Amino acid sequence: MANIPVEARMMAIADVYDALTSKRVYKEGYSHSKTCNIIKEGSGTFFDPDLISVFMEIEYKFKSLQSEQKPSIISNINCKENK
Repeated sequence: MANIPVEARMMAIADVYDALTSKRVYKEGYSHSKTCNIIKEGSGTFFDPDLISVFMEIEYKFKSLQSEQKPSIISNINCKENK
């Protein structure tokens, strides 16, 4: 992981959090708690354990942002055939 820039490692955590909590046309979003558990389980394998420690200290901020977030634009797309 040392070869991967810290900014990219941070974005990986944020991206996975967003992907797991977001509702999509093909799935419901996971709860904040379930998402945090999945991310924590990836510590040391998928994610930098030092950054996961920081994430766990500030996870409540992610929850706050999630509750303020508007529905994903992807979930609002209505797929129709073009005529």
